[in-house]
Amino acid sequence: MARIAKDTTLVITVGCYSDYRDHGPFKVLRDFDQHEVAKEYTDNWAKEHPDSKDWDGPDLYGFMGWLAKNDYIEDIEGTQVWHLGDYYLEPETWPDAEPQP
Repeated sequence: MARIAKDTTLVITVGCYSDYRDHGPFKVLRDFDQHEVAKEYTDNWAKEHPDSKDWDGPDLYGFMGWLAKNDYIEDIEGTQVWHLGDYYLEPETWPDAEPQP
């Protein structure tokens, strides 16, 4: 999946294991190649951070902001996130849940 087409609904994921997160959904505003866009961002990041160390790298969250700022993506209005629970279905943790005795 190197190309992402205009009008695609995009969810971006980062991290692994317990740090795995997803962001979005976003609407793709124009066709783009993932590798080309990522290279453009990382090249710009390297110029702005010339003293970075080997363990430093381009910021994942900054990349999402950069995509929005450069008109590649935008938030989709009217979406809802529903967290079902941490390890099993936990309706008592939902915001409108009735207090449990």
